Amino acid sequence: MSSVISVVVGFRNRDLERVKRYLDSLASQLFKDFELIFVDYGSEESIAKSVEQLVNSYPFTRYVYNHTIGLPWNRSHALNTGIRLASGEYVLFSDIDLIYFEDFLHSINIKADATIQLYQQVYWLPENYENWDNLKNKPNNFDFSLDGARGGIHVVKRTILEKINGYDEYFCFWGLEDNDLFMRLKREGLKEEWLSLNQSPVYHQWHPVVSNTKKNFFPDRWYDDMIIYYAVNQSVLKRNLNNWGKLYEQADRPILQVKQYETVQIPEVIDLNTKGLFVNEFIQKIRNLTREQGLIITIPFQKELLKYDGSKLYTLLSKFTSIFGLKTVLVKDSYIKNLEHLNGNGAYLIPEKDLYYLIWKLIKTTDVVRDYHMTLESEQVVFKIC
Repeated sequence: MSSVISVVVGFRNRDLERVKRYLDSLASQLFKDFELIFVDYGSEESIAKSVEQLVNSYPFTRYVYNHTIGLPWNRSHALNTGIRLASGEYVLFSDIDLIYFEDFLHSINIKADATIQLYQQVYWLPENYENWDNLKNKPNNFDFSLDGARGGIHVVKRTILEKINGYDEYFCFWGLEDNDLFMRLKREGLKEEWLSLNQSPVYHQWHPVVSNTKKNFFPDRWYDDMIIYYAVNQSVLKRNLNNWGKLYEQADRPILQVKQYETVQIPEVIDLNTKGLFVNEFIQKIRNLTREQGLIITIPFQKELLKYDGSKLYTLLSKFTSIFGLKTVLVKDSYIKNLEHLNGNGAYLIPEKDLYYLIWKLIKTTDVVRDYHMTLESEQVVFKIC
């Protein structure tokens, strides 16, 4: 039996207490004609098992696991998977950090219309907030999201989303997918309307900020690529291919079947003359792999260069940071200038700034790589490639 509203949420490796508060707020809704499509976008096995058990304990839910472990977070793909599985007349795009007031879905049901895309602002709960029971009293003494900030709450008629193939899955890691969808729906003729912030308030549970400003969060220059893509494709309403929102099974991920890996060694510095040679050799290694073989390449993040032109203090701190392997290395201006001179005005490859991006570009824009698994660690990113 179809529901009026399909709530769609993407998830990966978040704490169960947060998820339970989210689910409890949906369970307490006065309006009951809804379903929740909970898309686990490649959580680690232990977390996936725990959250699946929790989600399935609620009668209105459908838990699905998308085997995207090792792929970067792609909110567009996760929510598109939910669209493809939804049965509701309207889709409410949700966020696992949200807590809804009990009549929120009732307000959505009253206001939803095929001619509009519906939004609402949210209140930001502070770090270490614990007075959860008080939220039923509609407290409003919190900061709130800016007027026009789209994403956490967005309601659209499902058939319209299907017509344009949902979110554009080109956007990944973080950013731009919400504005892109808004602009496409606007071109489709849908008006923008906002629910009152205070009538049926929604509260956002605190978490550390994740955005394009977080160091090493995604390949350097990738956000620039997405900005350009966003700008030049605004007039293109229908995006993705016919398999948009694909629900991956384990058998769809060749990298998960690889049994033998070769480690690829990377030089500390590659100038422009040798960069092409390195890339060509790397691509050839990939093409020579059998079905059961893969490559591992570890890219250390660039150490921060702090310019300092003192002598004794410079010498002392440089030795200290070198001995203890600290991330910040003090260097003299003259040293930097010498590096630039030796390497053609700075034209050399630094692992974090260049190789990370090169490999990502190879994955994203060519068919050389069949599948991959990336692990972002504090000091490095590790790619497994086949």
